[in-house]
Amino acid sequence: MPYNNSILKPKTNNHTESKTTDELGFAINLSDNNISFYHLGPIDFMIINELLNRIKQELNDLKTDYALRKKIYNTSVECLENIVKHGFKADTSDCLFYAGVENNVFFIYAGNPITVKNHQKLKKKLEGLKLFDRRQLKDHYIHLMSSSIIDKSGPVELGILDMAIKANNRLKYDFSKSPNNKIFFTLQVQIKLD
Repeated sequence: MPYNNSILKPKTNNHTESKTTDELGFAINLSDNNISFYHLGPIDFMIINELLNRIKQELNDLKTDYALRKKIYNTSVECLENIVKHGFKADTSDCLFYAGVENNVFFIYAGNPITVKNHQKLKKKLEGLKLFDRRQLKDHYIHLMSSSIIDKSGPVELGILDMAIKANNRLKYDFSKSPNNKIFFTLQVQIKLD
């Protein structure tokens, strides 16, 4: 499989690999021992399956309860689907996904290029979520699901809402301009393990 080298799992505290992604316009320290595995490069359905299998392994190693494992797994699926379905279609080579555990929190970090046009819409939706508590997020999700008209961005909003509900609105995100005149969107979802 051509992508095996891009999915790594630090095994010891001596893990020293660090990767700088100049083509994306930012640097990331992949030597952080809290990162269980990462993928940097193209993301397609074959890679998604491989990454989701790694998520399952990590969750089994953590010995968390079934409901929590399902919540984390489904959030991972949503993050990866967003990259494939809503990323910049002309270039899927600059994608990033990693996961790990720190301070009793499972974190999922995903990044991909998006168009300048989608940047403003997505930013507005994410900023709006900050104003909601968990109950309001659920109510808004139910409203969108029962609405007879969902605009073209509806599935994006539903996915983000679903992740925000599962993470108790613990979403961190960033938009940075990359050298190739695209916007690189990063999303970190944090789910408490207790």
